[in-house]
Amino acid sequence: MTSFATQPGGATPDALAAVTAACVELGGRPVLQGVDLIVEAACLTAIIGPSGCGKTTLLRLLGGLIEPTQGRVEGNRERTAFVFQDHRLLPWRTALENVALGALSTAAGRPERQRMAERLLSECGLSAEAYRLYPAELSGGMRARVALARALAAAPHLLLLDEPFNGLDLQMRRSLQTMLRALVERRGLAAVLVTHDLLEAARIADQVVAISASGCVLFRERLSHPPAKRDSDRIQAAARRLMQRLEATDSDRN
Repeated sequence: MTSFATQPGGATPDALAAVTAACVELGGRPVLQGVDLIVEAACLTAIIGPSGCGKTTLLRLLGGLIEPTQGRVEGNRERTAFVFQDHRLLPWRTALENVALGALSTAAGRPERQRMAERLLSECGLSAEAYRLYPAELSGGMRARVALARALAAAPHLLLLDEPFNGLDLQMRRSLQTMLRALVERRGLAAVLVTHDLLEAARIADQVVAISASGCVLFRERLSHPPAKRDSDRIQAAARRLMQRLEATDSDRN
């Protein structure tokens, strides 16, 4: 599996995006300060930190929706797709139609877009009976699957996820986390996931980046547990270690 370079200037040839000494101000208020991050293929980075620390702003920066006030973001961000917490499905379109719309940025014709949508919905675990349902008729877990399939329809190299499984029950969250992990590995995606759930980060991420309340990088931690070793004990231990590092960093700052 491709590794992450975690220091400025340490990008490898596989880097899809590189954030270097990036600062962002919104409304005259500093949100991110001096952030460095390298994103590479076939790896998943989890971004953790308190509410309002700039996690979503970092996703928007990576996706090219905003530009840094200082510093730079390099790389090809055109092949980027977002999955949001509220999923943002078009309520007047069926699940199949929502996913097919995601493929409009490709050169595929309408019949191929529909076939692609069917394949992606199946890959994301939605039953064929649900393809013709509208978002209001889908459960939260189903909507999350449709949103992920729609993002994949754009054939992205970089997948940016903003707490996409928030509000779902534990069993559904675990199922979707496993699916996301498999998609990253199977498709060679670079994925960046914002989460408040340390167990989620420990369960599926290759690297965890912690952001402070002031918008600085507190620490980075590589998680060494290949898929065959993602057992409960290792996940729990990794989550505890992340919590201890967060608490230790807070103590040092106080």
